[in-house]
Amino acid sequence: MDKKQCTVEELICDDSFLAFYEKTDPAAIRYWSEFSRENPDQIEKIEEAIRMLDGFRVHLPEAEFLEEQHRFKQSLYHKVSTKTTRFRYRWWSWTAAASIILVLGFFIAYTIKSVDGVGTDNDIAAQKQVSAWQEVNVEFGKLKKINFPDGSSVVLAGGSTLRYPQVFRKDSVVVELQGEGHFAIQRNIERLFTVRTAFTDIQVLGTNFLVEEKGDAQHQISLFSGKISLPHPHSADRTILSPGDKAIVHRSGTITVSSFSNLYSSDFVKGVLAFDKADFEEVQLKFKRYYGIILRHEGTVQNWELTGRYENMTAEDVLNTICHIKGKKYRKTADNHYVLY
Repeated sequence: MDKKQCTVEELICDDSFLAFYEKTDPAAIRYWSEFSRENPDQIEKIEEAIRMLDGFRVHLPEAEFLEEQHRFKQSLYHKVSTKTTRFRYRWWSWTAAASIILVLGFFIAYTIKSVDGVGTDNDIAAQKQVSAWQEVNVEFGKLKKINFPDGSSVVLAGGSTLRYPQVFRKDSVVVELQGEGHFAIQRNIERLFTVRTAFTDIQVLGTNFLVEEKGDAQHQISLFSGKISLPHPHSADRTILSPGDKAIVHRSGTITVSSFSNLYSSDFVKGVLAFDKADFEEVQLKFKRYYGIILRHEGTVQNWELTGRYENMTAEDVLNTICHIKGKKYRKTADNHYVLY
């Protein structure tokens, strides 16, 4: 089935979409997250499908929900002859009618339950509140701390975006990060906390860790305390990180784990600029996030590796130090634009 051409009714019967909705399959979660980012014109349809599933789930017991879902799926994919245009028209008309009847059935069931005190206006308001999301965007050159409803927090680097639910569910919560952030998650054995990035889902119970970008194709996750687990792209296995471990997660989903020094675990939240064997692409990215500066290099960049820690220093002070180490010079070409040569 072409995901771009499918209807909302077909979407809520798609096995991979249901796994994405139920958050039971990391591969499905990654697929639909990437699908949404790559096809913004499909987001409205996806959100409508989620709202429909939410409505079914909220107002029906689990067994009834699964039974109705199965009946709907059977009716939607019922084999009807499509040899002529007339039959095709009838099939789509019948499908639309079946969808309307099903939705009306849910509405009637909800109305009846409302009379008994279930599914009241307060329930509807609560459900809307649970499904509401907050989005925070941080300017380049700034840091911003976000406090979550459960007492957890994150410090975001400049140019980062975080989406998180306004109200946390009791059993699980998912936040979405684009960019870099230092997370301090309160331990709660009854709630699974997941940080979703472009490349992976980081699952935690209670921990302190840092997510950084290493160019366009890699993320680095450094763990300071607690434990986190990362999914493998092609199996049900997971990689478990312990304090002092850092994982490089590639765009393909492959994971490389090594150790790091935990001496400067608070550098990020203090706004300290630190590099550990960084290539020039990473240096560019850090300068943009920390100072709002666009940094370029004339000519090819080969065998570039930088290690250093820069605290309470201006961008030009850091550039002077880097140029001294690398035997380079720099010039300012425009506001917030610098070139190394």
